Amino acid sequence: MVNRVEQLNVVFKESVMDIGNSTTPSLPKTSTNRPVTSPPANCQAGYSYFSKTGMCYQMQLANFTDDEYDSFVAYHNGSIHSFEEDSFVRDLAINYLRALGCFSDWNYYSYWISDLISDGNGNCIWKNGQPFDYSNQVSEPYDCTYNDADISIDTITNKTTLNNVWGYPSDADWFHIPDKCKSILSKRAPL
Repeated sequence: MVNRVEQLNVVFKESVMDIGNSTTPSLPKTSTNRPVTSPPANCQAGYSYFSKTGMCYQMQLANFTDDEYDSFVAYHNGSIHSFEEDSFVRDLAINYLRALGCFSDWNYYSYWISDLISDGNGNCIWKNGQPFDYSNQVSEPYDCTYNDADISIDTITNKTTLNNVWGYPSDADWFHIPDKCKSILSKRAPL
């Protein structure tokens, strides 16, 4: 019998390899692969402003110990609420990972958005308390029916098509990614 993780790995990797056959919507491919920002807001240095959300974004190195995990994820405050925001973050992540020289010999990029937790009523919410109201998930819905749910949301972006899908760390080979390439979304309100 194939376990759930093996099933997700097969579904997820097949979808990344052949996104055209997936029901997951394709994210728009930008000509420059650079996030489009509105006139600068008062973002912290190194952050990019996205006018549609009024928030500042930056990809950062995911460097923490097991004891620091919860505070690390909470500090980064990641969440995505729309197709447009997902596209913006995807382009931001690609630029960050390219600048680091990451994934040069892989056929996809991978990065971490944040974690989902249970709201206590069996519904998923982002770890920062924001509603889980958008998903670019390729497989079955995330299960937050148990109160101690803590689900990491990673992405895989096909390098050729720039199509993007969400999954679990095991789907994105997180544990095989070089430490210098493990990145997480940081999202902040302007200063």
